[in-house]
Amino acid sequence: QQIQPNELQPLQQWFQLVDKDRSGEVDAMELTQAQWPGNAQFSVDTCNKLITVFDKDRSGTMTFYEYAALHKYILHLQNVFFSVDSNRSGTLEPNELQQALHQAGFQTDENSVRPFLRKVQGPLHQSITFSSFC
Repeated sequence: QQIQPNELQPLQQWFQLVDKDRSGEVDAMELTQAQWPGNAQFSVDTCNKLITVFDKDRSGTMTFYEYAALHKYILHLQNVFFSVDSNRSGTLEPNELQQALHQAGFQTDENSVRPFLRKVQGPLHQSITFSSFC
């Protein structure tokens, strides 16, 4: 889904707040300090992975328009996550996670959800937070 013109100004304001060195691009460290939808906090590792996916010019940083695409994706994931979180716990259980991944556009089955959950959250956790879902 494309970004609408009325969405650009708030995104530009956010981008300018995050671009601490005023380079016109943001790096993983700057993204970790950002205020994200759903009050998510992302690790440097997660931010590097997100940059890898959305960094169209392969600079290792994100321009404003690359960030805008990422922001739209995070909002989509937020909507999916909280619509599937039926008990409003702020986490997704394995059955909810499978549904959320499907709604987010990933093809999964029951057999892949639990290994994915263990990889992302560790062997002792049976649910996933929004930050980890992203």
